[in-house]
Order: sequence, then structure tokens, then C-alpha cells
Amino acid sequence: MRRLLTALTFFLAAAPALAAAEPTPSEQAVATGPRDLRLRAEEHLKADRRAEGLALMKAAARGGDNLALIKLEQMRLSKVADAPSLSDMVEIEIARAEDGDAVAAWRLAQRYETGDGVKASSKDMVRWLQVAASKTVEEFPKAADAAYRLCEAYGRGAGVPVDEAAAQSWCARAAGGGHPGAVMVIARLRGVDG
Repeated sequence: MRRLLTALTFFLAAAPALAAAEPTPSEQAVATGPRDLRLRAEEHLKADRRAEGLALMKAAARGGDNLALIKLEQMRLSKVADAPSLSDMVEIEIARAEDGDAVAAWRLAQRYETGDGVKASSKDMVRWLQVAASKTVEEFPKAADAAYRLCEAYGRGAGVPVDEAAAQSWCARAAGGGHPGAVMVIARLRGVDG
């Protein structure tokens, strides 16, 4: 699972080289949803129509198709011709995260923590963790992890001022989502031995 999340993180960070090729109006009319765009992109790629296929894949990723994000990142990491760049992937993730997409927000939080494709920033990491943690575990399986990371950030003052009440609140949310370490942190914050 961790390998998949790592792969997804890298996938979402790698799309700038595709920006030039845009799907034609007829392709967009035929393929209306993100999944449809991805399937159409795969057809183009198999038929060696790379520019059109990559443009459609990028549109699918922007539209919210996580598999398209993965495929773009695979292309980037494989260094195939016309593959998206890291800055393209960051651009897609930012657009999606600004629309409330938890997967993209989670990936951006990791990027801002490590400086992968962006300037490292604890403040921006916290911003995107808040988007990811705002979802339920059913909506986004890593929501509890995001809440736990916010608990740590508020407890340590990483990107935000130290705020014990906010730390406890995020830890409670993480514990409610099943995060195994959150209960212990809550006990420590309350001064109770766990």
C-alpha cells in the first residue's frame, strides 16, 4: 500500500511536457468524462498517436481520473517521448487540490514537505493536508493519516503556530478514522500514560 501511495505521489508530480497538445473538440465530444478521456487516450497511445493520447490523458487527469495520473507519472518516470514533466504533474495536482481533490492534496502535502518539484514549505504542506484530512476515510483512505500529520504539525508548530487544542482536535479526527497512533498522541497531550 505504501509503495502504491509513493507511486501515486510521484505520478501526480510529473506532467508539464504534455501541456502543448490539447484534445480536439471532436475527441472531447466523444469522450466526455475523465474515465472516457483516459480510455480514449489509451486508444491513441496504442495507435502510436502520442501527442493526442498524451493530451487526452492529461485532460483526464485534470478532470479527476486517478488512473490517468498514475499513467502520466509512469510515462514521466519511464522517460518516454513527450512524457509529462514534474512541473506538469504539480500543475495538475494544484488544480485538482484547489477543487478539493484529496488525492492531489495529499500528494502536494508530501511534495511541499520534501521539496519534490516545489519549494519545501511547511505552511503549504499544512494547507494541503487540511484538504486531504477534510474527507472521510470512506472518501479518501488516507484522510486519517492526513489528520494525524496535522495533529503533529499543530503540536510541533510546523507551518502553523503551536496550538494544543487544534492538535487534539486533529488527533481525535485521526483516531476516529482508525489511525493507530492517534489514540496514543491524544493520551500524551492530555498527560495520561498510554
